[in-house]
Amino acid sequence: MGGRRVVVALVVLVVLVVVLIGASGWLSWVTGYGVLEDGKWNLARCLGEKGAVMYGDADCQVCDEQQKLFGDSFSEIEYVDCSAGECEGLPGVPAWQIDGTVYYGVKGLDALKVLSRC
Repeated sequence: MGGRRVVVALVVLVVLVVVLIGASGWLSWVTGYGVLEDGKWNLARCLGEKGAVMYGDADCQVCDEQQKLFGDSFSEIEYVDCSAGECEGLPGVPAWQIDGTVYYGVKGLDALKVLSRC
């Protein structure tokens, strides 16, 4: 008898999850606001709106790691490739310029949220 209760509970749980996902999709469509929108995209858009810039180099493995943290959403962020000599005065990359301050090294998404107040 206990096994039957577990199966029923799992079925109810699956149905609830499907209903919640459907409802959030509908709400997103109606309001234009992404209820389950990816936080990476939100952060990338906010950084872009605030004029944040990431400085990197095409041959920099660490810079690649920084970009990979954002995935496809990195396209929302201004990027300057320092291999073309456009970054005089910067002692190293990756570097972020946020609100006039330059921060060096790979920054986690949470750290970037704090630094940018996004």
